[in-house]
Amino acid sequence: MLTTLQTGDKMVTDTIRLVNHINALPGPDRTLGNNAHVQTWMSRIMSLHYGVLLYSGSLESDRTSPTMISRAENLQAMQRTRPELAAVMAKRIAGNTRLQAILKDPDKVAEHIDTARVLVADMSDALENKLFICGNGYSLADSFATAALARFRLHGFEDWWSNGANPNVAPYYAKMIARPSFTKAGVVDTGAEKDL
Repeated sequence: MLTTLQTGDKMVTDTIRLVNHINALPGPDRTLGNNAHVQTWMSRIMSLHYGVLLYSGSLESDRTSPTMISRAENLQAMQRTRPELAAVMAKRIAGNTRLQAILKDPDKVAEHIDTARVLVADMSDALENKLFICGNGYSLADSFATAALARFRLHGFEDWWSNGANPNVAPYYAKMIARPSFTKAGVVDTGAEKDL
């Protein structure tokens, strides 16, 4: 999915660029974000393949995802019936095909899941003696980390920070979901794919 924001004549794409653009606008509630440490965390979190985390737990015996197959059929139908969207649909179909290929390969799935698990371990290390991911002030890295942890929990990976695993993450996540902005943003961390 391509995230896009148009402000006047300026078109901003890519989630990280978009968030940085909004954060740089004048206002009283700017969040700490303009340093390399914060940006590195944002990039690491955004580089994960959330589709693998989402679909790998509900594969058929032949390692196919009914949802992804259905989505491919819908994209192909839209490509046929909406020629003005053909190029966009072609990119989405290609992405769908790549994800289906990853899901077919248990080693690749395990690699993506391990990358996400290591990220959670690194979050726990980063939170040692600190209130937030990048220090004692809330930053854009925390907004990204909160969303990532919500997705991990939704996909059944909460054991990465429960029962003593990565001990700094559970109290941190509890603190993040207690923030009024968590509810206002409508963040989903329980349920199923349809609830996203």
